[in-house]
Amino acid sequence: MHEYWQAIRTFSPSLRRFLLASALVTTVAFGLSAVLQNLYLLRLGYDARFIGTVLGTGQLTWAMAALPAAMVSSRVGLRNGYMVGPGLFGLGLA
Repeated sequence: MHEYWQAIRTFSPSLRRFLLASALVTTVAFGLSAVLQNLYLLRLGYDARFIGTVLGTGQLTWAMAALPAAMVSSRVGLRNGYMVGPGLFGLGLA
């Protein structure tokens, strides 16, 4: 972990600000989405067990997709992987 923080200190200030902003926006977006999804499913009349299954399935899907995405990113290069990743994410949402 110490090596990780040392590597981050070598980044330019603008890159560190970009990474921080990206992390904050992503955290807020996914957190808000999860809360609204819970409330929506409750309003539709689903019980807590079903809602937990839906949310758990989504998290499990993210975890399973992260491994192949990491392998592809290491093959094409981290910079290219980071540039292509958000584009693919956007296509998935469309």
